Amino acid sequence: MSPGFPSSLSASKGFLAALDGERQGSSTHYEGPDISAASNQPFYRDEGLAIATYARYLGAMPPLSREELERKFPPTDDPIRLENRRQLIWLLLATTPQLKQELLAEGRLKGLLEARLEGRLIQARASVRQVLSSRGLTLSPAEEDQIEACADLVTLVRWHEQAISATTVAEALRTQAGPGARPSADPV
Repeated sequence: MSPGFPSSLSASKGFLAALDGERQGSSTHYEGPDISAASNQPFYRDEGLAIATYARYLGAMPPLSREELERKFPPTDDPIRLENRRQLIWLLLATTPQLKQELLAEGRLKGLLEARLEGRLIQARASVRQVLSSRGLTLSPAEEDQIEACADLVTLVRWHEQAISATTVAEALRTQAGPGARPSADPV
């Protein structure tokens, strides 16, 4: 038994299976001062003490590799397992404020990067439309939809460059550069 391992969790393999809602052919019962649960019964909030005890043990464990975690918690569609995992995750987040802050910061950064890209896409679409309009070329609804649906900044920059010298909208919005066309610069 490892140091810091609660004596009430001496049957940790079974406890982990019970926590994850694993159902096996036979029911095994685990008891201790902090927990009492059958391995085929899920834990819910009223058994929060057992989940809290296990969460404290997990916090004291050495880090597990991603492969070990994926083996212990394989993907599932079982609603009971998903609820147990959700409860455990929320408990771990509540008891580990630093991890919660890191996840929030990562989410904010991802949101900022997505917003920045979306802003650049909006600007590039408007630029293509403006160049075509200034050249006296009118967009059909299908061509307008094509520009609006484009989510690739490199393609929008290429369309902008092509629109500068194009004689038709179709020529400006062609997806492959022609034989004499120069490659577009990296917009990033």
